[in-house]
Amino acid sequence: MDTDPTGLTTDQLETRLIELETMVGHIRRLQARLISEADHRQLPLADVVDRLLVVSEVTAANEHLVRFRVDGYEITLFADARAIIKGTDSESVARSLYSKYIGI
Repeated sequence: MDTDPTGLTTDQLETRLIELETMVGHIRRLQARLISEADHRQLPLADVVDRLLVVSEVTAANEHLVRFRVDGYEITLFADARAIIKGTDSESVARSLYSKYIGI
């Protein structure tokens, strides 16, 4: 079997590469942005859920938060209009998603 300067075989290197690619994928999925509106209004979450059910998969909803998945993102919206947009580290993408799906 071939080895490289690290002493690992080609098979071991390929396994390590797959492990690293998997880790990078996990890190990318953990990327998130917090959106916080200045006026801290209280949102009628029941109404928000009704609108979101048409365009997304709502995975959790109660009087404190709504969590939904849409377009490959996971969005957690709190009653005070804060939101965590998971799946991006871009402020502009997060704000665009917030505007599109929450509409504030």
